[in-house]
Amino acid sequence: MVPITIHRFYFIQEFFNVRPMTTATLENLSWTVADRGIDADAPAVRSFARAAQAQNLSPVLISVLLDIDTPEPVRERAFGRLAARFV
Repeated sequence: MVPITIHRFYFIQEFFNVRPMTTATLENLSWTVADRGIDADAPAVRSFARAAQAQNLSPVLISVLLDIDTPEPVRERAFGRLAARFV
């Protein structure tokens, strides 16, 4: 597993407080991101990133997803690509 870079705006203990990521949870998160943007539910996005890392999905996409300095549309695109590969 490749470690995820934890950016300065995330608290480590929040990052590792992972909620289970089911298909229904991912679908709800996808609708939230579509309706209100990638920052609407930051803890859920971090949980999704951790679950994506556990499935050995692209570390580059995960890093882009977590980086608030990256423009929001780019982060949303990274989320979509990871969600499409999520099993």
